[in-house]
Amino acid sequence: MPEWLIDRDLHGMETLAKGDDGWCAAVDPNTSRCTIYDERPSICRKYAMGSPSCQDERLKWYGEPVPTLVNLI
Repeated sequence: MPEWLIDRDLHGMETLAKGDDGWCAAVDPNTSRCTIYDERPSICRKYAMGSPSCQDERLKWYGEPVPTLVNLI
């Protein structure tokens, strides 16, 4: 993990750094793609795209559900 992506909370626990917009600092703001996808940490690997938790986050950010392949069929 690149050092610039590591932040520490008040207890000294390492977390992913976030940008001013609240998104992970590794996300390219122009494409919404992860810039370290091949080297992403295990917590990101466990977060399945399109999963209920993914949809919940997208709902928070976009205010409406984002279509998935299941929704489009």
